[in-house]
Amino acid sequence: MGHALETAALLKLERSGCETAYVRTTTGFEVDFLARGPEGDEHLIQVCAEINDPQTLEREVRALKEATPLYPRAGLHLVTLNPAEVSAPLPKAIHLHAAVDWLLDG
Repeated sequence: MGHALETAALLKLERSGCETAYVRTTTGFEVDFLARGPEGDEHLIQVCAEINDPQTLEREVRALKEATPLYPRAGLHLVTLNPAEVSAPLPKAIHLHAAVDWLLDG
């Protein structure tokens, strides 16, 4: 399911005219997408089907936080199937999205 969700996210970004890449931090964490919009906006996006495991949540958040100094203008986003499963508060800078809403948002 996770790979299918990442593919759907990539297609949404490409259809929105974004240039996409992935980011690897200096400590080896990966962010699924660095998306640059046609108007120059930047977004670091983690896509995770299930986020109910605390270790998974920590890994996804850590990758976004570690990539932030590399892309200080980028908005930080976590896209998941069920955001109600997030068991811990997220840093204020990270926007949590239900995948269905994020994928359908124009």
